[in-house]
Amino acid sequence: MATTTYEAELAGNQPTNMFKALGGIIFTSVMTTAIPAAFTETTSASLTQLDTTLWTRLGLVTKGEGITFSRDINTEDEESWGYSEPTRTDISADVTSAAFTLQETKKATLEMFDFVDLSSVTADATTGEVTYNKATQAAPVYRRMIYMAVDGAGTDRRYRFKVMPRAQVVAVQDEVWSQSAATKYPVTVRATVDPVLGYAVRNVLAGPGQKARNAAAKF
Repeated sequence: MATTTYEAELAGNQPTNMFKALGGIIFTSVMTTAIPAAFTETTSASLTQLDTTLWTRLGLVTKGEGITFSRDINTEDEESWGYSEPTRTDISADVTSAAFTLQETKKATLEMFDFVDLSSVTADATTGEVTYNKATQAAPVYRRMIYMAVDGAGTDRRYRFKVMPRAQVVAVQDEVWSQSAATKYPVTVRATVDPVLGYAVRNVLAGPGQKARNAAAKF
């Protein structure tokens, strides 16, 4: 049997595989919009621009929090006579959510935060005033969501995407009007399975930097 050393095993680590989200963009669209088949193109792995008439950028997000993806996992155990630990464990639920805080007061933000459809709301032609009512009974609203994060630059740039083809805002936090800070809109979005596409979350690693690291990442 071959022998090795701790130093030799440690040398097998690949620090360049570490990904740090230095920035990113959140896109949203209506449920009838097609999910892109890919996010990069050609041998240079260049980023493909999403159709700006279909996909809306949600704008600025607070720096400290960025986007937090959480998973709520429930398990069910089976116990057997004579055993002091479960002999079988099944995952009964695995739900992914995304929490982030929007910083721009604009239509897309307010639609998500107040559970309203503002597509028909326009500013008053004379005063510029915008008015809308909070719904007396909020109906479930599903939307496409694409989250993108970036690391590196130039030919070493990498992207990570999470796609939620059928996402729903399930929680909001306090809206604070204060002299000490700009008004923010904290929301939590839950991924649900799209019955046509057959998944709730798609993960994508892309970009020229990722292409160069695929071998080291064992892809």
